[in-house]
Amino acid sequence: MFGFGKRAGVKEMKTLLMAVQSQLAHEGLGQEMRTYQHGFVEKTKTFEQYGESFESEGLTAAGALAKYCHNALMKTIEPIDKGMPPMPIIIDLAEKMTYVALTINRIVPDEEIRDKDRIIINDAIKAANQWLVHERRIELLKKVEDRLEKIGKDIKDDGFINAVQNGPKYIQQLMAW
Repeated sequence: MFGFGKRAGVKEMKTLLMAVQSQLAHEGLGQEMRTYQHGFVEKTKTFEQYGESFESEGLTAAGALAKYCHNALMKTIEPIDKGMPPMPIIIDLAEKMTYVALTINRIVPDEEIRDKDRIIINDAIKAANQWLVHERRIELLKKVEDRLEKIGKDIKDDGFINAVQNGPKYIQQLMAW
């Protein structure tokens, strides 16, 4: 009535994302999102859009989160296939959304997933598998990891105060090659 339902949908998606992250962290394979990605993901236009609209589309938070994963993966795979790799921050996000997509079914009980959700979850799983076997994945992830390692070293060398003041400088390094 007053938009509370829309924000509640975003909160449901965020809660599910945190449950998935908890599972991935528990498994200890390094597949969970990085610290900086949590705030980034939850503030993206698509995360908010899917969170606000999933109920009106006949989906649950599981379907909405899968839709977000699928979108992130396709926004990575399609430009790479056209010879224009997206920003390092997007490649890093796609890698983590791969594992989110593959974990939703393990977190949400089957009886809580609607048929529409299943379709979207399956699409996200297909995109995740497409990314996992992509011929450029390893090469691009290596470049992203090298960049993140350099940023981490620079932050450590700058010290806490300077690192906080220079935050935009570090983020900028993830926004372009």
